[in-house]
Amino acid sequence: MSERNDDWIERQLREDARRPLDDSGFTAAVVSRLPARASSYPWLRTGLILGSTAIGGLLAALLGPVGPLVVDGFREIFNFRGMTPGMSAMIAMTVVLAVSGYVLATED
Repeated sequence: MSERNDDWIERQLREDARRPLDDSGFTAAVVSRLPARASSYPWLRTGLILGSTAIGGLLAALLGPVGPLVVDGFREIFNFRGMTPGMSAMIAMTVVLAVSGYVLATED
């Protein structure tokens, strides 16, 4: 008997929730008084995120425990002695940091 009563109460609450509430234009008045969104420099956020990612990657490569391997990778790219472990590590880290920077920059 109580299950039947609970179904009836739930149905009544759902029907009541579907009915719109009359706020006499209150919502429209509040929204119209809100300040406009400031977007004076839309490129600034993207530039800061990508720049921070690049600087962080460079610092991680130079100061991290894998640093010499990555620095050797950069040196080997400039001399191009073929694909070495250092070059592979540097390219992998660069790709990962670039993708994460792009994702952060385009995320809203």
